[in-house]
Amino acid sequence: MTTILDLNEPITTRSGAAVQILAAGENLLGGGSIVALVDTNQGSKAVLTYLDTGHYVVGEETDLDLINPPQQVPVRVNVGFDGQIFVYETEEEALDDAVTNIFAMANLPAKLKLSN
Repeated sequence: MTTILDLNEPITTRSGAAVQILAAGENLLGGGSIVALVDTNQGSKAVLTYLDTGHYVVGEETDLDLINPPQQVPVRVNVGFDGQIFVYETEEEALDDAVTNIFAMANLPAKLKLSN
């Protein structure tokens, strides 16, 4: 499945490096359709060309690929004395649903992937 890269949203490399899009369009340098300035792990920057999908290498997934990182949204968690966990999108929802059997409440950063 090919994911569409949205140039209007934040972009990083798959490994999390900062990226600045310099140009995008047909027939740019090296045959790529995106030219980007990418932070390297040596503290410098590199100019790299990409396919319009954000791939650095045709047909392969690499740490240099461009991605739109997942949006991070904080969540609130209530933990009952019985260990049952309740997850809420807002603090108000968590407080409204809190009852006397809640052992702990926490606001968590959004590096969690929630499933239903």
